[in-house]
Amino acid sequence: MPRPWRLLLPLSILATQALSGLQFAPVPSADVAFELGFCSSNHDFSWPAVVALARKAFDAGRPLLPLPPAAASLRVNWHLVYAHNITDEIDVGFTEILGNELRGESSRPVHVLVGCSVSEASEKVSALSNLLHVPMIGFVSHADSLSNKFEFPYFMRTCGTTAMWGKSFAAVCHKFRWDHVGYLYETTTAGTSAFQAAADCGSARGIQVEGYDFDVDSDTAKSQRSGWSGAMRLAGESGLRAFGVAFSTLTAPVALELAREENMNNRLLLPWEFVSMWSVLSPDLRGSFNGMLGISEVQSTPPYSDYMAQVWHSMTMEELEPLGVPRRWVQNIRTTDPSLFQQSPFFMNHAQLVDAITAAMIAFGQVSTQQPEALGDRLTLGTALREALYSVAFDGASG
Repeated sequence: MPRPWRLLLPLSILATQALSGLQFAPVPSADVAFELGFCSSNHDFSWPAVVALARKAFDAGRPLLPLPPAAASLRVNWHLVYAHNITDEIDVGFTEILGNELRGESSRPVHVLVGCSVSEASEKVSALSNLLHVPMIGFVSHADSLSNKFEFPYFMRTCGTTAMWGKSFAAVCHKFRWDHVGYLYETTTAGTSAFQAAADCGSARGIQVEGYDFDVDSDTAKSQRSGWSGAMRLAGESGLRAFGVAFSTLTAPVALELAREENMNNRLLLPWEFVSMWSVLSPDLRGSFNGMLGISEVQSTPPYSDYMAQVWHSMTMEELEPLGVPRRWVQNIRTTDPSLFQQSPFFMNHAQLVDAITAAMIAFGQVSTQQPEALGDRLTLGTALREALYSVAFDGASG
């Protein structure tokens, strides 16, 4: 069934006169609830549980991270919508920014959108967020292109960039004097960007980085296994001993299974987002590789990490739907990871998601007390929130 509507035109127009044809309900100037939206997809079925975790702690008066009084006293409306592929994620992002009023529902447009997950989705949704002055905070979109503040002035993030991973990869290779290495990567925006950053940083240090690309479906971001065997065989036949690895959690299991079939399990692999990738591998696949050297972001900072883990382990599946997780997604979590809350919460950029929620609350609390006049106009409010977010600093769950 076709979608009721879809935005197809490029929306990188920043001229305010382009808004003349759009009508929105006025924002009340007093007692304004913070409309906090989330846009992500099935790269990780567990991320909605982290939103529920943050909501549970906030509603109980003990947020996961310390909040200033203005943020701690906010009235927050949590907008959490299901998306199961990249196209749906873009659609959800547009809907969150424009408001579900366009679909006959009562939900208001969000003030801040946390997301998206896939860099391709973040780029497209950011075009609309720029136009309507709605800040976006990415917690897992890594592509370096999103750092361009001319193109994406309302996009910021709490996760690392592919440029950072490229520098880290080159530094490791330089340390061990590896002057010729390989790089296995999926052809998403983030995967390609990770390889390019590694190649550029490696070249600056006199290191040749030989790339092997693996095509993925442009909508689902899933692997085309039948077309990957040839690329993995070439990598195996190259004779190279060390390889960078840039695959998402959706494609990493297939990639490493093929690597094992090509007898590459005795090579040294240096995957990005190692903690997240490791979490989706089967015990059999984990045990079949002789060497992996992880390149990951810091995942936790005591004492906040201790409290976050405590609340996480107290959660139950039955709490998720009352805390705003759509029933369909609760069923997915039950199916894919029934023991989720017995595990550590520090994987899949969960800490970075908590940091994004915290930053958004601090910024809205700051604007509502220091610039209350901004609450009466959506564009003015969005601009004020962006400026506040640029200046927000705190000790985060991610370190």
